[in-house]
Amino acid sequence: MATKQEWLIDAVHFFSMTHNIGTEMTPDELGKWMVSNQLISQPASLDPKSGSWLKYVKERNDMRMRMNRFASSTEWIGPEHGGTAFALNYTVGNSVITMQSVHDDMVNLLTGMISKVPKLVMTKRQKLREKREILAIESPKSTELRMIDRTLANLSDLESDIIVSAKRAQRMYEQAEEDMETFRSYGITDVNNDQQQPLIESD
Repeated sequence: MATKQEWLIDAVHFFSMTHNIGTEMTPDELGKWMVSNQLISQPASLDPKSGSWLKYVKERNDMRMRMNRFASSTEWIGPEHGGTAFALNYTVGNSVITMQSVHDDMVNLLTGMISKVPKLVMTKRQKLREKREILAIESPKSTELRMIDRTLANLSDLESDIIVSAKRAQRMYEQAEEDMETFRSYGITDVNNDQQQPLIESD
C-alpha cells in the first residue's frame, strides 16, 4: 500500500502532466479532482454550514498547501523527478485558483506583502489610538501614553521600511528573471555550471 508521501508525489506528478501553467479552476473543481484521485474524502453533506463540509474544505486547503510545498521543493524539480515547479494559489479572491509558475508565485508574494502591510499597520495603529484615547481620560499622566506615542511613530517607520524592502526585492527578482532570459537566449541553462561555454569565445 502506498504511503501518504507516495500518494502526494503521484498527485503532483499527475496534476503537472494534465494541467498547464496558467490553468484556472474553482475551489470546487480542484476539490473534485482531489476526491477523484483519492487525496481527500467526499463530504457527506453539501451544506456549507455542516461539519462534514467544513472538514472537507479544510482538507482541500491542507492538500493544496501540501501539493504546493512539494511542487516547489528541490526533490520535485531535482533529477529524481525532474518536475516543473508550480503553485496552486487563489488569484481572484476566494473564487479562482490558478496554477502559477515560481516567478508568478514570487511576484504575488511580494506584491501581496506590499499591499497587506499598510492594512495591517492601519489596523494596529487604530487600536493603539483607541487605547490611547481611553488612557488619556483614565490616566492622563500615565507613562504608557508616551510608550503608545512612541510605538505609533515607530509603526509608520516600520511600514515604510517593509514596503521599500519588498519593492527592492521585487525589482531584484524581476531583474534576475530578465538576466536568466538573456542567458537562455544564448543557450545557457545553468549559470552555476563552470563547464558552460562563455558568451563570447576568445580567439
